Amino acid sequence: MLVAAVDPMVRLVNLTQMLLEATRPLTLREIDERLEGMSGSPEARRKVFERAKSDLRGLGIPIEVVQLPSGDVGYTINPAALVLDVSLTEQESVALASALAMVRVEGKPPSDLAGKLGYILSGNSSAFIDLNRPELVGVMYEAAAKAKVVRFSYSGTVRNLEIYQITSRWGRWYVTGKDKARDSVRTFRVDRISGPIEIVADSQYRRPSRENKDRLLGEQAWFVDEDNLKIAKVRVDETDAKIIRSSGLASSMLAGDDGFWECEFVFSEESGLRAFFFELSSLPEIISPRELREDFCRWIEATQKRYQEEPCINWDPGSVLPAEGGVESRRQSPHMSSVDSLENAKGRFSLLTRLLPVLQSQSEMSISELALSFGIDKPHLISLLETAATCGLPPYTPDALFEIFVDVEKDKVYVDVDSKLALPRKINYIDALVFRFSASVISTYLKGESDALNSALSKLEAALIGEVDARELVSVGISSSPQLDVVRECIAKKCIVEFEYFSQSSKKIKLWELEPIQVFVRDGHFYVSARVVESKERRTFRASRILSVKEGRANIDLAEMEETEPAQPLSVSKNTEYAYLEVDKSGLRQLELIAPSYLTILDCQDDRWLVSVPVVSGKWLNTTLLKVGPHGVLVGREDLKADFRIVVTELASDCRAS
Repeated sequence: MLVAAVDPMVRLVNLTQMLLEATRPLTLREIDERLEGMSGSPEARRKVFERAKSDLRGLGIPIEVVQLPSGDVGYTINPAALVLDVSLTEQESVALASALAMVRVEGKPPSDLAGKLGYILSGNSSAFIDLNRPELVGVMYEAAAKAKVVRFSYSGTVRNLEIYQITSRWGRWYVTGKDKARDSVRTFRVDRISGPIEIVADSQYRRPSRENKDRLLGEQAWFVDEDNLKIAKVRVDETDAKIIRSSGLASSMLAGDDGFWECEFVFSEESGLRAFFFELSSLPEIISPRELREDFCRWIEATQKRYQEEPCINWDPGSVLPAEGGVESRRQSPHMSSVDSLENAKGRFSLLTRLLPVLQSQSEMSISELALSFGIDKPHLISLLETAATCGLPPYTPDALFEIFVDVEKDKVYVDVDSKLALPRKINYIDALVFRFSASVISTYLKGESDALNSALSKLEAALIGEVDARELVSVGISSSPQLDVVRECIAKKCIVEFEYFSQSSKKIKLWELEPIQVFVRDGHFYVSARVVESKERRTFRASRILSVKEGRANIDLAEMEETEPAQPLSVSKNTEYAYLEVDKSGLRQLELIAPSYLTILDCQDDRWLVSVPVVSGKWLNTTLLKVGPHGVLVGREDLKADFRIVVTELASDCRAS
């Protein structure tokens, strides 16, 4: 007897359905007999089943293998491992959907996250979040939730860590906990962990209370160790006083009779405070402590000396430098699904299982809206839905198939699927991390937490990690600005906004009249994307450098925000020139803080790295070189070296005079 060929995706759907709905584990013989389209020799059918089992496990649908009393092997899928068993109130649902609609997270499109819960998101967001590769800390989050020790290699040493908190600061992830070998609390940067992170299976520890946590990361890079705090007193002019006042970073500010200001900063890490001083329009006069002033001068003099020498390594630029023409954005559109991924059964099955909870919750939807939300063109979507209409349970009669009706003329799809595959999907640790990170940033952006959103998140996280307060485990710090309130209102009202802005590229304060488009988070900072009213040029402004802002006139001609790639923090184009530096490990870490999205490592020899950074402006580059200091030196580009030598020589002269 001939058996009709079955679409491999349909086989995956039907197999998943069969195992989910079965009241007991099924043997391979029973699966062979019931699953439509199984043909060929027993060995061929087993290969088909093993391939399907591997695909499903790769998609997060674990098929469990159990030993039956008969001695046979049985296969089953536990619905609890797939279906989210959470009941949200209407207020919680609205709050969660609203939060997801406001963000776009790198690698985790909101349509995917919302789709797991049965929501559909539409329209453009005025804010999005650039959360870079959250899977790096997913295993850390799982270990922290289960109070399990993690083992990893860091700086060539194996560490066993009891995790107290996972922290996002300055565009990087950190993990703080008890290093068991050293019996002390340590903080590690997650992206510097070498190799895999292992959860020690038989380990268990008791989490300390919040009051007993020895050390957590502070909000600023120079305020890390609460046991080693110092006070710096500096003298600045009116321009820099305005910058410092807007930042809110000084603990006190006092105006003098001569037009200068005395400012105090609480700090523990000198390097972070020094980098902040270099960002001002001119270097402040350090009044106290004396050690800070002397160390600051030594840094400048050592930098001057470094530029009197040649690079330590004779680099061969021709073999490592990239071709001319700038850099491509590291960010791809988070909405677009790859058509190539839909050419195989696994890719189409993955997309279908993301679509089904949304379709079932809506009953009927616009095909165009669905295609836009999930980043797939209409022909591929229609083909997928029509194929899904042939899926179901044995005996695969019309009443046992998915009720999916596609009306191309009306641009509608009607759905009634009685299947656990169409129920909200259980979130994983990466999803929970993204939800928590997004909620924290949205709370910062909106200047207040939402009780309904926190309640919804608590329910979702409790379903995954049990009765653990996720806010105790994950801390998010984003450099923001009180000026964002006005910006957010102007975006909503379609109003012109006026900025008083300090530019790192020019080291000047300038007044801008702008059409605000979007707020986004990149590398741990809020940015505002806007069009210049006069020129219509699109520019990006760091929120923490907006000194003052006020709402301007209504702009009824302001167009809806177009669906474009997110703006870039630095003005990098195909015509941008690049500077090449030789840096040691300390210099590389400083560059990772300054421009992580634009730093390219080209070569490494003897603990020295050859890197490239875009020359946004001469002043921006000189500020960057001062921050790197004696830990790096320009390679080639004698014109850039000459300009910087003038700057650092003048600063060194000022230090000697003081």
